[in-house]
Amino acid sequence: MMRLDADHDGVITRAEMLAEADARFTAMDTNKDGTVTPDEREAARAAMRAQWRGRDRRAGDAPPPPRDGARPPREGAEAMTRAQALDHAGRRFDRLDTNHDGKLDAAELAAARPMRGPRDNGMPPAPPEQ
Repeated sequence: MMRLDADHDGVITRAEMLAEADARFTAMDTNKDGTVTPDEREAARAAMRAQWRGRDRRAGDAPPPPRDGARPPREGAEAMTRAQALDHAGRRFDRLDTNHDGKLDAAELAAARPMRGPRDNGMPPAPPEQ
């Protein structure tokens, strides 16, 4: 999430989150028709997975879990407009901004991590070393 911190001040503002959402929408809208289809979304995910696998990993970076093929489309998945994407990002920001101060600080970002689901491919945690 800290990649959203455009001014590198340690917090993410609503404007920074919306700017990132707008940039992602623009990148996914490959045919530039103002909507992102489920196929365009999946193509963007596949490109991100390929980019992640191809980059030099720093020590400690965990690769994403392997995927066999494309993610199945959600039931009723439809094309999304820029306005819908920005609305979604704004609602997400509002949900994460638990103290309602208009910015996401380190504590709010840490609290948001469990909402993202397991980062360990669903495996139970390793027992602590003794």
